Amino acid sequence: MDWGLVEIVSFVATVTNVLLFLSGMQIISKIYTRGSSQGFSVLPFVVCFVSSTLWTKYGLLSEDSIMILVNFIGVVIEGFYTAVFYLNTKQKQKKLQMTIFSLLAFMFAVLIYTKYFVNPDLALNHHGFICAAFNIINYAAPLSSAAVVIRKKSTENLSLLLSVVYFLVSLEWFFYGYLHQDNFIMIPNTLGILFCSFQLSLFVFYPSKRTISDQKPDVVTF
Repeated sequence: MDWGLVEIVSFVATVTNVLLFLSGMQIISKIYTRGSSQGFSVLPFVVCFVSSTLWTKYGLLSEDSIMILVNFIGVVIEGFYTAVFYLNTKQKQKKLQMTIFSLLAFMFAVLIYTKYFVNPDLALNHHGFICAAFNIINYAAPLSSAAVVIRKKSTENLSLLLSVVYFLVSLEWFFYGYLHQDNFIMIPNTLGILFCSFQLSLFVFYPSKRTISDQKPDVVTF
């Protein structure tokens, strides 16, 4: 089998993205072992589940097998994470329930809208626009921690490894979108590259002040 540039980029993006999904196992293992989700947020898992579901639908509309494969894997993994998190939350607070309900309601609203309320010829564009906008919001969300980093002049609460991985994933999907001439994939990942580059620059200007003795494990976020 002869592999061209498209096949190589598709394979690398798929493997990297699946590994990123699996990185959440670190937190889920701790939650399951302790029997409690205290100290962790369900938001990253639910957001990733919703995003994966929407992009799976986009893959179906655009007949893109790679998008379907990668994001369906994300749906299964992130759905599992969310279920484990919820089952190990002893006190089901309204905030937790509202967070999950609101995001799932948004997801189903988008799926119903593009299925029943949009001309089939326009469904791909409408759905792609929503997916891209949702991705941009997700990429921009971690930047809220930048203000804390700049104020404290330390990146001790940021994960360098995850920042690098996010940068690589954004770069890979940008090239994937470029090779397929798909702006809905290319544009959000262009911004993702910029956001991740900014976050990585913080490690240069504000190195961590933690010593080896007081260093805490980095929390995996999505």
